[in-house]
Amino acid sequence: MPRKQKLPRGMIQRGDMYYACFRCKGELIRRRLSSNFATAKSMLVELRARADRAELDLLDNKYSWEESREFFLLWSQQAVRGWKQYETDLDIFEKYNPIISVNEISEEMILRFRKSRLEEDKPPSARTINRQVGTINNLMNKLVRAKKIAHNPVAGLKELEHIPEKERRALTIAEAEELMKQSPKHWRDIWRFFMVSGMRHDELVEFQFSDIDYDRKIATVQKKNAKSKKAREIPLEDFVLADLREREKLAKHRKPARGVRGGENFSQDHVFVTRQNTPRKNNVLRQFYAFAKKAGIKDAHPNGSVDIQALRVTFTTWMINGNASPKAVQKILGHSTLELTMGIYTKANDASKHEALLQHPLSRVVVREGIHPEQMTIDLFQELFDGLIKTNLSQEESLDILSKAGFAFAFMNANLPKVNATKRN
Repeated sequence: MPRKQKLPRGMIQRGDMYYACFRCKGELIRRRLSSNFATAKSMLVELRARADRAELDLLDNKYSWEESREFFLLWSQQAVRGWKQYETDLDIFEKYNPIISVNEISEEMILRFRKSRLEEDKPPSARTINRQVGTINNLMNKLVRAKKIAHNPVAGLKELEHIPEKERRALTIAEAEELMKQSPKHWRDIWRFFMVSGMRHDELVEFQFSDIDYDRKIATVQKKNAKSKKAREIPLEDFVLADLREREKLAKHRKPARGVRGGENFSQDHVFVTRQNTPRKNNVLRQFYAFAKKAGIKDAHPNGSVDIQALRVTFTTWMINGNASPKAVQKILGHSTLELTMGIYTKANDASKHEALLQHPLSRVVVREGIHPEQMTIDLFQELFDGLIKTNLSQEESLDILSKAGFAFAFMNANLPKVNATKRN
């Protein structure tokens, strides 16, 4: 019987495979090496040398690309909702640069990668290329922080210039009505739910009947589906709950589609599904653009100011213009700060502001028949102001009410020192 081969210190064998197993600075280092003893021994020597250099802060960038990728994706799966985009970006980068070790990556390699992408027959946008390079940069930073490599070779690389996206805007009430009119029912229901819930695309796609509490009249966005990785509750109106109840009844009769792919994704749990009864994950944006075009909505195209996210902007703008508490809207949307809610999502166009004004309770009481908000003059402002003073309100209280009711534009144009306020009785 051949004599059993003695393993060097720090190496173990499991079946035909050799593994590194030793401690460095109290940390247990375990790595799969090779099924070939000579190769495994050489890899162990290199691995121990790297561990020693790390202990003395003498790191370099000689680190396996395969292990780097595995480490980065393991982190992203647990920390990032859209981690699959990272995986796709790395696949594309490896297609152009089949590398073995991190030390092969340099600024020149990234520049050549960008040049190759731009010279394709149908080149991606500069924004897309910047995102792909950004994934590599993010991976490098993670490796540096984990003390697996010495430095990030692409840290100082500037992004490609690109045409920024237009600032998203809210739909006007007329545009929203026309969009609903031009869309078939199964899409109309989706557009409406976006605008009454403020959900993001991925949140709506993963929305399930188990997330609905009919007694409390709320829908819960589960933390695994939320961008912030924090669960939140969204209040729902009675007409929305009635529609969801009907959908849940019909969902019990759903059956997997025959003769088509996707049967394994069949769902009776998801609220919004395709005709094959699978979660509606694809083509939502494409269909939105198509029906928005039929509705004559301007800027509803890629890089335009109206897209699926614009429906979330619409929800927020209508809520705040309708005098909802900005803090409450922030919680519904799941924003980390109130500034984000107010700064990004309330930049409504003039038309939507005027139409929101008509929905305000006080506007419906005081706006005269046949007078549009745009025709309101300082004289009308003065008349309303005097009327409020007569109800024993102070001048400051009267101005505050008119401002909140949407008369800020008249308030700003009024010559306040000349306002002839009726004195209290």
